[in-house]
Amino acid sequence: MKVWITHKEAMRFETGSDMPVTVRMSDPAGLSAGEACGETPKHLFLQSVAGCTGIDVVMVLDKMRVPVPQGFRIEVEAPLTEEHPKVFSSFSLTYLFEGEADPEKIVRAVKLSQEKYCGISAMFRRIAPLSWRVMLNGVEIARGE
Repeated sequence: MKVWITHKEAMRFETGSDMPVTVRMSDPAGLSAGEACGETPKHLFLQSVAGCTGIDVVMVLDKMRVPVPQGFRIEVEAPLTEEHPKVFSSFSLTYLFEGEADPEKIVRAVKLSQEKYCGISAMFRRIAPLSWRVMLNGVEIARGE
């Protein structure tokens, strides 16, 4: 795998890879000044785990011939340490499903992603503790680490 990043102006960059898309990136200070034009590097880092496991869950449900519930969202929270370099001290993923769904199959898909398929979750676990929970229509149906 290979990616690139190009400086555009001030604290603004554009990044890409061998995929046919680019992503804009800027610094957190630009956000507070109202000048942000893209994601911060740490936000992109967290989005990568959500994307990886989200794709896994949809693929596993598809293989089980289970329709993905109409509402499916993943939230990732990660506190930063106070000292520099500021790094994530833990990761928490919440899988939010809304609508009619088979709870056992949803939990099975999430577990397969977390325990077998999602390479980014595995990498995150090497950095700091990672926990997850599954919510269906506002009710917690599973939890794991």
